[in-house]
Amino acid sequence: MIAVEVQITGTEQLLAAFVEIERTVDHLEPIFETIGEETLSDIQRRIDNHPGPPLAASTVKRKGSTRILRDKDDLYASFQRGAAANVFRVKATEAEFGTSDFKAHFHQEGTSRMPKRTVIEITGEQEARYAQIAGEKLSQKMKELGFS
Repeated sequence: MIAVEVQITGTEQLLAAFVEIERTVDHLEPIFETIGEETLSDIQRRIDNHPGPPLAASTVKRKGSTRILRDKDDLYASFQRGAAANVFRVKATEAEFGTSDFKAHFHQEGTSRMPKRTVIEITGEQEARYAQIAGEKLSQKMKELGFS
């Protein structure tokens, strides 16, 4: 008679690691927190360097400034976490970042009297950076669990 015996050691640790991996994937808040902060910073950079059409002469005269999207800075400030009109909602498997400032919609879409000045636009480069952030965070978690 031929007998084969297999002994597996560390089963409990491996199963515990898999449970922790599942918990991590079901609770992505730390990843969303980091990506949310990056997103808000990216939006503020876009406003700082806005590529849109220049302001009309009548608008410059009324405002006393040529700054695009930065009249009183309330819209700009709304892209800072915790500020008035800031939207930063993070749940286990979903997140939302942005502003509830009503002016954002008019700038984003334009009106019959105002050209479109896109406030929020996520580029492919930004998407790749956000994916890299998520990958690094998940990789770090895997290493913490003993996987290399």
